[in-house]
Amino acid sequence: MNKEDGGIPREIEEKVDKKVVSIIGEGGYLGYCHEFWRVKKQILLEEYGIDWKTPAERYPHIMFD
Repeated sequence: MNKEDGGIPREIEEKVDKKVVSIIGEGGYLGYCHEFWRVKKQILLEEYGIDWKTPAERYPHIMFD
C-alpha cells in the first residue's frame, strides 16, 4: 500500500494512473493536477469501490495548481 496516496495498493494506483493519462493526456498545464485527481477519484470509486481523497481534500491548507 502507498500511504502517501491514501492507502491505495500500488498495483491499482499504477493501473488507474495510466488510465487517467489515457483519458486526459499527459498534462503540462495549470490546473492539470486537479483534473487528474478528479478523474482518478471517479475511476477508483466506480471501478474499485475506493472512496479516495485527493491531496487537495487531505491537505486543504495547501494550495495546488
